[in-house]
Order: sequence, then C-alpha cells, then structure tokens
Amino acid sequence: MPLIVSLVPDEESQDALRIHVQLAGGIPKDNFHTTVFYAEESPIYMSPEIRGNVRGMLPITLNPATYSVDTFGDIVVLRYEDKTVREINAFLIGEAVRQKVVEWPDLTGKRMQELALTNRVRTSKVHYTFNPHISLAIKDKRTNLDRFRHFRGNIRFTEFIY
Repeated sequence: MPLIVSLVPDEESQDALRIHVQLAGGIPKDNFHTTVFYAEESPIYMSPEIRGNVRGMLPITLNPATYSVDTFGDIVVLRYEDKTVREINAFLIGEAVRQKVVEWPDLTGKRMQELALTNRVRTSKVHYTFNPHISLAIKDKRTNLDRFRHFRGNIRFTEFIY
C-alpha cells in the first residue's frame, strides 16, 4: 500500500483556490493539497516524534511571487517554491532511509509492533524528484491556461495528512 504524506491548505486558502479555478473556467479538484512524500510501499513508521517534527514546521504561508501555472499530464497545477516545504520533503526521505538502516533499541511493546508492520517491505520506490505544486483542475481542450495565471492569493498550509 502506498504511503502519501500531504500538506493541506486551511479553509480560507481552499476557498480562494476553488473560486479562482471556477472563475478561470475550470472544475476544481476535490481537495487541494501538496504531496510532500510518496512511496509505493510504506517505508516510514510515522511515529509521534516524526509527526511532531512535521507539525512543528507548520503553518507555512506561500509567497505568491513564486507561483506559476503549469500542466502535469492532464492536470492544471499551481507550482510554487518554498524552503520549508522542501525541508519537509527532505526530512521524510531522510527518515525513510534512516529507518531502513538503523536498529531501534529504545522501542518496545506496541510501538515496536507498529514499526515491524510498517517495515515489512525493506525497499520501496520513492519519488525523489520533488516539484512543489497544488493540482487545480483537469485540463481539457477548452482549458485556457492564461486564465489560471492570475492567482496571487495567500495559501497557508496548516495541517498534514498521511
């Protein structure tokens, strides 16, 4: 089963994105998010400490000056740059590698069982290239990307899901 860790914008940001996509003539995606870690298998034990480290980097407010519109396949995306988002991605990749090569002498009981279940698969394809973006809408032949380029609203990530 894949492991997907995503940052989720707050409701105000979600509403602003939804309105922008509709005004641009698109059909908004169901949920706006940025995937910061994707692995085909579950290579990370998302311990309370790991969750706390990620939570401690939030909230993140994106800089609208970094926004650009692009397409990934048939999806219109809002690309952006943010140092903290990249740090979260690097932290999770590093944690996946660390958990594969170290022992856990301080874990006992239930937490050791959780780790053992998570680490059944010793290797996993992890997507190393990272292009921070938020999927906005499905692109079709009527999509005019220029209409999507004008979004300059603040986007604030306040939570993450996995």
